Amino acid sequence: MELRQLRYLSSVARHGSFTLAAQELHVAQPAVSQQVRRLEQELGVELLSRTTRRVLVTEAGEIALARASRILADVDALRAEIDELHGLLRGTLALGTLPAVGALDPAPLLARFRERHPGVDIRLIETTLAETLDLLRAGRLDLCFAFSRPEGAGEGIAGEQLFDEELAAMVAPGHPLAGRKRVSVAALADEPLVAPIAGASLRLALHEALSAAGASLHVAYESNEASTVRALTAQGLGVSVLPRSFATTPGPRLVAVPIVPKLPRIPVSVLYREGRTRPPAVEAFLAEVREELSADRR
Repeated sequence: MELRQLRYLSSVARHGSFTLAAQELHVAQPAVSQQVRRLEQELGVELLSRTTRRVLVTEAGEIALARASRILADVDALRAEIDELHGLLRGTLALGTLPAVGALDPAPLLARFRERHPGVDIRLIETTLAETLDLLRAGRLDLCFAFSRPEGAGEGIAGEQLFDEELAAMVAPGHPLAGRKRVSVAALADEPLVAPIAGASLRLALHEALSAAGASLHVAYESNEASTVRALTAQGLGVSVLPRSFATTPGPRLVAVPIVPKLPRIPVSVLYREGRTRPPAVEAFLAEVREELSADRR
């Protein structure tokens, strides 16, 4: 069994494709197929189920991937620690991300980190909270940002709450609610809601906040892209309930209308696997996040 076989298996499983894995690994596609097949032969089980459209991970493959993720993380951590002795910072940073919210804007933060540490390979994913947490537990993500408190993220997950955000009703400038000084939760019940998809971190936080206020809104449009939620709202197709800071971020203009009674503020946290020693590259990024938010408060 070789480390490259574990890396190839992990990449194919992540992409669901031998071709995409080969592109990521900068090797020929037949070499990836050959090494994964050799690993299967050595273990005596099928790890990947090949179909004409997609490669799926078998039950045995899931077991192998969980172990492979831990082994590769330890190897990467060892290499990073040795590099650190020589004044280098290398390795990977696999991050579950969010759109810009409040003082946290992942894009320029990552750009500055990349400029300071060009030897670190950065990988991003934006999906539902449940899938993100599963990837964290499996060691396929190092960190993720989420609209969730660390203590509510479930077994095996720890983290730090960075700040919290006020929720407001967002409408197009020409919307009838745009001229209001405030809008009641009851009035919002009559409006079509533009929302993130079910299972998204923000959608779960929004549901929790509305439930605490005894409200239930009708979702007319939903998307996993914050830019799409904003665009649909700006076109007057409905109302969205979003962190108030979304009204001032770049994009189509929205008007933020305070909601009464006030909904509970929603948390913004960085989450990671509990008890895992984080490689230097991951610790360096965490330090950048803390520094960025600390500077914003000054």
